[in-house]
This record gives sequence, C-alpha cells and structure tokens, in this order.
Amino acid sequence: MKTFAILATSLTLLTSLATAAPRTGPVAKNRRSVPEVGITFIAAPVSNTYYFPVDNQVFDVEDTLSVNQIATSGGATCTFWGVDGSTTTVGSGAETVDVGPPQVQKSGICW
Repeated sequence: MKTFAILATSLTLLTSLATAAPRTGPVAKNRRSVPEVGITFIAAPVSNTYYFPVDNQVFDVEDTLSVNQIATSGGATCTFWGVDGSTTTVGSGAETVDVGPPQVQKSGICW
C-alpha cells in the first residue's frame, strides 16, 4: 500500500511538471532598434566610414586618423570633438565639412 501511495504521488508530480513546462516558440522582443547614420572620416588619401547611433547620446570615436574632413550622406545631424579641441558639426543633409586644424576625433553625438 505504501508503494502505491509513493507511485501515485510521483505520477501526480510528473504530470504537474509537464503541464508547467515553459512554452516553446518565438519570444516577443521589447527592444527598440536605434537608427544609425553613416559618417566618413577623411584623411587624404585614406578614409574610414563608421555607423553611429542616432540617439542623442555621446559616444567614443575609435579611429586614429588625423582627419581633415568629415562627410555624411544625410539622415542625422552629428557633432564631433577632436583631441586638440575642434568641434565639427555635419548637418542632416549630404555634406562634407572641413576639420580645422586636422586632428583625431575623440567623441561625437548624433540626433
């Protein structure tokens, strides 16, 4: 009789675990995607293009080129700060802006 009670309890426990198993299938994502803008740092004859977030948050620029121009194809306004104190803003339209004097860019922000 005791064996039957243990077996019945075990079977009940296994059945309840099977019905409480997590649901499989796709999981909804609650993340917003952040748009990006393409920015090209130009140091003749070399140029590097990066995609920065358009979220009004300051970010580090990890490029060692001493750039003399910054270009964008548009989509956002961005400001960049150089290691020697320059401030360069590229507008939301396609444009190329001179950096004076040429220098490595250390950080930026796009909105």
